[in-house]
Amino acid sequence: MEYVKLREIFAEALKDKQIVGTMFGGKIYRARKATGSEDYFILAPKKRNRGWYLSGIEGRIGKFEGIIEPKESRKSEADKWADSWKKAGKMLLSSELWPEVLEEIQTCLSIGFEKMQLAYAQYWKEEKGKSYADNKRENAEKIRIIDERLTGTSEKGEIYAKTNLLFHYAEKATIKKMNFGILSEIYLKDIAEAMKDKKPISRSGRTSYDVSFSYQPENKRAFYSEEFRGCGNGHYYIAISDAYALFMEDD
Repeated sequence: MEYVKLREIFAEALKDKQIVGTMFGGKIYRARKATGSEDYFILAPKKRNRGWYLSGIEGRIGKFEGIIEPKESRKSEADKWADSWKKAGKMLLSSELWPEVLEEIQTCLSIGFEKMQLAYAQYWKEEKGKSYADNKRENAEKIRIIDERLTGTSEKGEIYAKTNLLFHYAEKATIKKMNFGILSEIYLKDIAEAMKDKKPISRSGRTSYDVSFSYQPENKRAFYSEEFRGCGNGHYYIAISDAYALFMEDD
């Protein structure tokens, strides 16, 4: 399909939405308006700011198959967002892991879905003719107006956006059960016992990924990762209970 026609389709789909679902080559991708241009941006899976411009998408991820219309849901996006983070917070409260993350979750729930979305969108805005530094400063000032808890002040007195809050909590929480392959049941039992007794433990396994877990009771932290086999890159989580982990980032 020609780019001009694709642009018309995406312009219509995004005229009153920030993000829409799309289908390319049999796979689902999110799409949004490109920052600082009239183009559109297709987000790579599990990425918040990496992907491909629509103008250069040909030959990258397959043939465009259409815009995905969302299924009707009794719950609003705000409700689903809040439910996901309340679930994560409940697990952290029970496990006593990551107290600083629990505090961040409680802060963002208090701020609310709408303000989190507004602040996240504001962070990426660029005004033509202004430098990166000027855009960054002005965006931080506008985010402070939305909710000052999403910003901080440097030693030089400069306002900055708290990207740890914006990047991790603007979207719904992604929680998954830890999986170590054929030894998963045994390892999860070992982890539960170690965490109950506050004893350090580490385990590794293999599924379609190289999987690793470590628990450090002295600082109340536990990590879980799924890396591509033989590669130091993959999906990174923090464990929020003896069986479940919260997605943090891809690398």
